[in-house]
Amino acid sequence: EIASGIREFKTKSNADHYIGKGAPILQTEDGLHFDVTNSYRAALVEHAERIVRSHLITLGEGCDTTFFFYLSDFDDYSKRPQTSRVSYGLFYNEDPTGRLFGPREIAPKPTGMAVAALTRLLEGTPTAGRLDMFGEGVYAYAFRRADEYLVAAWTTNAAPRRVRFAVGRETLSQFDLMGNRTRVDPDATGMLEVELSTSPVYLLGVGADEVKAARKRTLAHTASLVEGKLDP
Repeated sequence: EIASGIREFKTKSNADHYIGKGAPILQTEDGLHFDVTNSYRAALVEHAERIVRSHLITLGEGCDTTFFFYLSDFDDYSKRPQTSRVSYGLFYNEDPTGRLFGPREIAPKPTGMAVAALTRLLEGTPTAGRLDMFGEGVYAYAFRRADEYLVAAWTTNAAPRRVRFAVGRETLSQFDLMGNRTRVDPDATGMLEVELSTSPVYLLGVGADEVKAARKRTLAHTASLVEGKLDP
C-alpha cells in the first residue's frame, strides 16, 4: 500500500540514515497495466483514475518527485486483440513501423489528459499532508499552491459519497479528473459539500486556517489510533 510504505520509510528515517539528512525522496517509476475484461471505454477511464490516485498519494505523503511509467505503450499490438489495448502508456503507440520504444507517432489516452491536469495543478506545490477526517474509504490531500491551498479528494468506495468540510468563505475553483473547471461557493458558514467518486477532484482556494485545522484533527486522530483509543 503506497501511503503506508512511504510513511514507514519516513518514520524510520531511512533517507536520513543512508543518503543524508534532508535528501529529497523520489518515486522513480509508477505505472499500471491491466487487461480489459469488461468495457474497453470504462477500462480506459479506470486506468486514468488509478494512475492519478497513485501519484497523488505519492506526492501527498511527502515524496518530492514522482515519475510516470510509461509515456507510450510498448506492446506488440499485432499479438493482442484491439479490445485489450490498455497498457502502461499514457499514450497509444501509433508508430507506423511498429517501433515499440521511441515511437515517431503517438495518440493520447484519457490517462494522458488526466496526468497533464495533475501536473498543471500540482507542479511546484509542497504537500501539507493528508486530511483524514471523512471516514473510511475517503482520501484527501492538501497542497500549498502559492498563497492558497489545493485539496485533492476521492473515495475508493464503489458508490459516490457526499462529504462536507470547511473550506473558508471564498469562491473556489473545482477541477475534475481532466482539468475542467467549475466555480463553487461554500455556504454562509464556510462549509462546502462535494460529491466524491473514484475519480479525483481538485479544490483550489481552500483557506489556510481551514487546512491547518484539518491537519490538526488528522494528527490527533492518528495519535489516537496509535494509542488504541479509536478504531480505524
